[in-house]
Amino acid sequence: MDGAGLGIWTKKKLGAAALCLWAGAAGAGGLPALPEEAHDVWAAVGRVNAVGFRTRGMCSGVLVAPDRVLTAGHCLFRETGQRVAVGDLHFVAGWHRGHARGDRRVVEALLHPLAVEDGRIDPGHDLALLRLESAMDIAPLPLLGRDLVSGPYAVLGYQGSRPHVLGGRFDCDLELRKFSLAMTRCAVEHGASGGPMLGKVGDGWRVVGVVSAIAGDRTLVPRALDWVAEEIGDR
Repeated sequence: MDGAGLGIWTKKKLGAAALCLWAGAAGAGGLPALPEEAHDVWAAVGRVNAVGFRTRGMCSGVLVAPDRVLTAGHCLFRETGQRVAVGDLHFVAGWHRGHARGDRRVVEALLHPLAVEDGRIDPGHDLALLRLESAMDIAPLPLLGRDLVSGPYAVLGYQGSRPHVLGGRFDCDLELRKFSLAMTRCAVEHGASGGPMLGKVGDGWRVVGVVSAIAGDRTLVPRALDWVAEEIGDR
């Protein structure tokens, strides 16, 4: 599934949206590291690793079905704009200092139909769904759907400054910019792209969207999850 270069990884076109580790050095601040015992609780969150000839990259992702991982759409492209080959993608669930709850190859990578427009990533649809070679024995995180909750909200992900430890905050705000795009003041670093933003519903957490980009002091979160629900049959 290698595609022609779309030019979306150039700074001129992508602007502030390059959060993946292979797009540059890590930023300052970001999500604090979670304690070791929390990694089992959040085993559905993991790293989306991309390898290639003299290249290596990392994003974050979240298991939303036993064999499906939700991540950011721009994580499917290299800095050159070239599509990452599906065979170069792996999902490592619950990664913590060299140990993982599970590791699967990606066999299909679907980009949201509206993710790329005129060679640019649309932050409101910056989503990708990865199909794994087999189901994982890990409980996926459910989708929140159209209706937002009053909070609290959380952001989780792996970051360039601490790529082997999951980071997270559970006191995030959420501001709806438009139906498909939300923003939060919870800061992230490179590598956190594709990490989930979660909303508390009762005693559990549901996926609101994923980290896409930094815009000033805000983190952009695409939440066009109807497409995701349709693809995984969660209606």
